[in-house]
Amino acid sequence: MTGLHLEHKQQKYFWVLGIPLIVAVLYGASIGSPFVYDDRIHIFENTDVTGFQGLMDFASVIRIFQSKFGLLGRPVLIVTYGLNYLYSGSDPAGFRLTNLFIHTANCLLVFVLILLLSRTFGGKNNRSFMTALLGAALFAAHPLLTESVTYIAGRSSSLCAFFYFAALVFVVQSGGRNGPSHAVVLLLAIACGVLAWLVKQDAVTLPLAAIGLVWLSWPRNTVRRQAIGTFVWVAILLAALLFQRGHIAAVEQLTRENSSLVAAGFEETIPLTPYLLTSIKELTTYYLWRMFVPVHLSVDPDPTIIHNLASPGLWISLVVLLSLCTAIWMLRKSRPVLAVGIMLIVISPLSAYAAFPLADVVAEHRAYISTLGAVIIMAAVLVQTRYPVVLSAVALVSYFWLTVDRNLVWRDEATLWRDAAQKAPEKLRPHLNLGALYQVRGDNQQAIKEYEFVLKRVPKHDAALANLGSVYLALNQVDQAETMLNRAITAQTHFPNTYINLAVVRLRQGRFEDARRLLKEAEALNPRQPMVHHNLGDIFFNEHHTSQAIVEYLAELQINPGSPITHLHLAMAYEASGSPADSLKHYLILQRLQPANTEVQAAIRHLQQ
Repeated sequence: MTGLHLEHKQQKYFWVLGIPLIVAVLYGASIGSPFVYDDRIHIFENTDVTGFQGLMDFASVIRIFQSKFGLLGRPVLIVTYGLNYLYSGSDPAGFRLTNLFIHTANCLLVFVLILLLSRTFGGKNNRSFMTALLGAALFAAHPLLTESVTYIAGRSSSLCAFFYFAALVFVVQSGGRNGPSHAVVLLLAIACGVLAWLVKQDAVTLPLAAIGLVWLSWPRNTVRRQAIGTFVWVAILLAALLFQRGHIAAVEQLTRENSSLVAAGFEETIPLTPYLLTSIKELTTYYLWRMFVPVHLSVDPDPTIIHNLASPGLWISLVVLLSLCTAIWMLRKSRPVLAVGIMLIVISPLSAYAAFPLADVVAEHRAYISTLGAVIIMAAVLVQTRYPVVLSAVALVSYFWLTVDRNLVWRDEATLWRDAAQKAPEKLRPHLNLGALYQVRGDNQQAIKEYEFVLKRVPKHDAALANLGSVYLALNQVDQAETMLNRAITAQTHFPNTYINLAVVRLRQGRFEDARRLLKEAEALNPRQPMVHHNLGDIFFNEHHTSQAIVEYLAELQINPGSPITHLHLAMAYEASGSPADSLKHYLILQRLQPANTEVQAAIRHLQQ
């Protein structure tokens, strides 16, 4: 690399230590950021996480591996969440610190992989090292990967990538080994592939990527060995798909129905054909160019759905993908590192997502593994330019700035959804999420503004009507709340919160039987819907049936253990039933949840006298 020579091993190791430093500088400030988006769903509403008692608690581990989706239930990922929750509780810092360690480890694997590839293809020692170092630095600082690092639920992509990248390293290494060591290293690659699959099904493309490396990086005079390697990886892929076909069908049905999000008032998953066509288009129109120029990023993009083959965007994307495949073939001998980089983009999880309909066509954390190919290409090109140091510095500084800016967006849920709403002005979900966030924070006027934005575009939107009714309840405007909720009921809503909120209206009106009936309807729509049992408890408490109220409050805490209002009402019910010790226990829990609550502190002092 012109203008920069690293001749001594000690100096080289010093530069490699810069990779963790980049991650720490760019992401360190995000460690204290709160949970955002659906982090809480993956952690606090997952009993496998909250009930995890450690790796030596075999019952917990076995339960995680025996989920209804089998090995597709992401058991290794759930175990990491469980360990975080066991040692960090509800503090997001421990979860985010783990994400940073995983990203750092991935960057070091990227360094090792590029170094192996460069040396395999006869690159000079110094240039190979600098190509690997630059590629790892670009990966560490890449703004497109922010969602997978800062977003705790994005760990599914980064942790899968750790085993995915390790498998690719072992595949390249095995090509240069002979005898038993070749088989051992290849077995290590397979073991990493299995672990990647147990984290997330992004690993479904690993066997194909491994086959690509077998033919691109293994010596050309080992055709027989390459053929055997290909057979082994094809057999592994087919065995995984056949062995898990029942669970794959169950996951496919779940994602196609998208019942949880539909019940929450969001859009249904689009049918397979439009999803497939749109995904092919978005591979190039959204993901590909952002792998190199990562600007205009968003937590909730709004792609244009394609419904037929007449879309120019679809055909442009197909032409680009065909051109990339052609480039792999043409560069395989003259520029093999570039060929590998392009192959790892084409054969990556983004391609697999196109055939498996999900609620969102585009989500940036899905590009984590695919971006490996992009940084290989950029590093290989930049080190061979006339001014490699200057151009590499410009690229890195640009990425640093963009990643810092992106982390500022992710540091708070309000900035996250305002950014998404600004970049997709007509998409409803950012405004719904902003409304819910403002509502939780007590900014009712802002919440009303966001819900009215949604209702102007979709007058019968279930979630907006139900949540707006809830806001009016908080403002004690019961009549307006009832009007909004009845509008949703008239529209034959399947959104449980509508029935829950209307039940609260009936409870305030003293119509306890009507409230009880509405809560039962909500529970029928979603048996684990938070606040159903809480409001049933309130009904029994108002009817002076404190023992039954306690039963309902405890049932609510089984579903929603961190609910402050439920702990408060349970403490009041225990006190009313003559159980001051149990009452104090829940007041103390509430004090930990709300340390600044003076009324709780007064109640604790009263009970301790």
